[in-house]
Amino acid sequence: MTENSNIEATGMSASIQPSSPSSGIRKNRSAVWDHFDVENATEKKAKCKYCGSLIQYGNGTSSIGGHLRRCKQNPNNDSNKRRKTMTTPTIDERGVLNSPSASKFDQEEARRALVEMFIGEELPFRFVESPKFRKFVYALQARFKVPSRTTLARDIGALYAEEKMKLQDFLSANCVDNASSNDVAIKYLKQRLNSWNSIILNGEFIHMRCCAHIINLIVKEGLKEIDESVLRICSAVKYVRSSPSRASRFQKCVELEKNQYKGLPCMDVETRWNSTYQMLEVALKHRKAFELLTLKDNTYIGEMNGGKGRGVPSDSDWEYAESIVPFLRVFSDATICVSGTLYVTSDMYMNEVFAIGRFIRHSCDSVDFSTMSMAERMRVKYEKYWGNPDSVNILLLIAIVLSPMQKIEYVNYFLDYFFGEEKGGKLKSKLSKCIKLLYQQYQSSEEASEADT
Repeated sequence: MTENSNIEATGMSASIQPSSPSSGIRKNRSAVWDHFDVENATEKKAKCKYCGSLIQYGNGTSSIGGHLRRCKQNPNNDSNKRRKTMTTPTIDERGVLNSPSASKFDQEEARRALVEMFIGEELPFRFVESPKFRKFVYALQARFKVPSRTTLARDIGALYAEEKMKLQDFLSANCVDNASSNDVAIKYLKQRLNSWNSIILNGEFIHMRCCAHIINLIVKEGLKEIDESVLRICSAVKYVRSSPSRASRFQKCVELEKNQYKGLPCMDVETRWNSTYQMLEVALKHRKAFELLTLKDNTYIGEMNGGKGRGVPSDSDWEYAESIVPFLRVFSDATICVSGTLYVTSDMYMNEVFAIGRFIRHSCDSVDFSTMSMAERMRVKYEKYWGNPDSVNILLLIAIVLSPMQKIEYVNYFLDYFFGEEKGGKLKSKLSKCIKLLYQQYQSSEEASEADT
């Protein structure tokens, strides 16, 4: 048996042919050397032709042969061939798993699928170390090495970093806090976008205020002087949520009143106006349960009436709450509408602004003094942010114009309604001019694109 045969018997593929010796110079006879270049004969280092790694070799070829079998760039490796034939199962629109026809086991692919499963199903990390889960995996594929929960956590972090990098290609907006006007940041963004030749209308309308945040400021202004009725209901809710035993007693009252809504009222948070709305909305559903609690729980009466207590909610308190909940619901629905992430909101922004403005104006003429005073305070804040025609973002008006449901007549009506004929007329002219400029810009970019092709 020749030396070539001995080396090939150690595990190299039979498809590798030994190099033919040339006359006068003795060549290394192993086929392994076809895949390496000797870099330093003195130090006995060889360079892999595929990955460029320097491998120290001795009198034999075991070290470089081992590297050749492990080299990820080597096209002759079985592991690399396996990766090429390995295909990931897909899920069709009916939710049916389509398994690939020719598939070989791959530890890395299976490990990534495990990570995606834990993320998608929101499973706890310790579940991966469950004996039952490991037994199940072993029955499916005995060669799969189930990672520990620590390793799984690292893999999830790595996948998060990978997906985060991909998201940069889809970045379409940059949100900043509202602590200042952010003029410096906007100026920088304009310069960068302009240098990339990807800015519209010279960035004149790139800066836009957050609609949901402004709604929050408007409602907070209206609730600044909260009526005593709301405070008494809030105190009653705090009593119920203060301990499990009190919550249990209240729950019994709910059952006795046969209320179909079983949830407890949520706590009011001072920094979040919508929590006040949600608290009142749920508390009204349990009005009879609170009234029954007054008859059955002496501790409740003593705490509400004694010390710093404001008293038990009366019939007039509940009636007041019933009057302002529909008022607050308008703002809550608007906030939810413009905060959506799974649908287009650009054509909804100014619609909600117009609707809120009209609602506040009508509420200022309400016969109910509390509603009227609340609306008056809100109107001041509304005029501050949306009452000036110069502060209106024209692109948001264009979004309504392009909507099949409203069109330009709808926009013109509300511009005259809110700003009057003089200021509204100027804004309408600005809108018309901006639409033409926007069309011309898209037309020129389309012509340039066709010229390049």
